Amino acid sequence: MSNKHKALLISCLQNDFLDWGSLGIEGSNHLVSFANQKMTEFETVIAIKDWHPATHQSFAANHPWRKPGQVITIDGLEQQLWTMHCIQDTFGAELAVDLEDGDISAIVQKGVLSNIDSLSPFFDENGVKATNLDDILKEKGITELFLIGLMTEFDIRKTALDGLKLGYRVTVFSEGCCGFLKEENELKKVFLEIEDAGGKVV
Repeated sequence: MSNKHKALLISCLQNDFLDWGSLGIEGSNHLVSFANQKMTEFETVIAIKDWHPATHQSFAANHPWRKPGQVITIDGLEQQLWTMHCIQDTFGAELAVDLEDGDISAIVQKGVLSNIDSLSPFFDENGVKATNLDDILKEKGITELFLIGLMTEFDIRKTALDGLKLGYRVTVFSEGCCGFLKEENELKKVFLEIEDAGGKVV
């Protein structure tokens, strides 16, 4: 079957999220080899990158007396606070060092403004400001998305749900994803939510 209308989306497979990164996710390193293999199966591969200014509102360091893991409210929305990561133009923000990025068709950056967070590569958390991802996919005639990368409970979940809302068929490769908290029941809930919305988890 032709992959002409299919795209592989690689979510946040960046140095800062690898096992040894500033926001290292245990077990994330194995995703690089999985991604390298999967990229050979698709004509269109799009990498999604967190690309934050140092002043980003999701960083606990930018909120006095706060620490990573806490949740605060900003402009009526809950904001998870994180260790500083994927700061624009730093090594940590670059794609994973062993990722064979020559097969990547395009890179989409998210979280680029200090006062707007974005788990999804389609929209910010307000659902108002859009990236250019939907335009790229439509220009290439893409109708079906396959997702791998980080983090299952956050970015993968929102990417899948937004993709479905926009009318794409969405499949998540569970083996190619890695959760932040490693809570199996929570990951199952995420996959069930995606399936209930019309997506597939394989």
